Amino acid sequence: MFLEYYYPKCQINFINPQTNILNDLKLNIPHITRETYYRYIISDLLPDKDKVLWLDSDLVVNGRLDNLYNIDLEDYFCAGAEDLFIKNLGYKKEIGFNDCDLYVNAGVLLLNLKKIREQNLSSQLINKTRELSDKIEYQDQDIINIVFKNHIKQFDSIYNFASTNVGKEKQKRKKAIIIHYTGNVKPWSKECKNKLRKIWKKYALKSIFVKNLLLISFWWRRN
Repeated sequence: MFLEYYYPKCQINFINPQTNILNDLKLNIPHITRETYYRYIISDLLPDKDKVLWLDSDLVVNGRLDNLYNIDLEDYFCAGAEDLFIKNLGYKKEIGFNDCDLYVNAGVLLLNLKKIREQNLSSQLINKTRELSDKIEYQDQDIINIVFKNHIKQFDSIYNFASTNVGKEKQKRKKAIIIHYTGNVKPWSKECKNKLRKIWKKYALKSIFVKNLLLISFWWRRN
């Protein structure tokens, strides 16, 4: 494979999931596609794995992940970083949470697939999404927090340093390992004001796809 030629320590396996069971699940955030629900069924897609690190596609890994992956999940269903955007929004009460209840951002999750299978949580996630489709705003993220409530282990925000963290936790900017460009304005957009946009640009220019990126940039300037 092309990428594996350039990165010999990397192994890429493509999975083509059967997703009919997800087709009726509601989407109400314009920039998020149906693939967001794949995290519901990942324990079935990877039946030989007991733990997996889920990463959204709108982020940059800027350091080692071994300390994150080696977190002992114990009997927790997953581990994640607190979502400061949701915390500051005052939204948690809308889904029956107290202010002190942990609500994590679902863009970076260390998932305990063994526990998820044992508790049949994939079906619970899907059914709860259908049940609450008109009562929640943040789709699968809300549902994961609701179904996994009190069974989520918290890890440091440096492993999911979202756009709100960039503004609220300035002292951690240089320590951030995973920079997550949350929201509808992404770092490849001219409108992006994220203070850590430069990190995305650094890696974009190193990418083997840099020629495509430069062509897109040229098209932006012309249009």
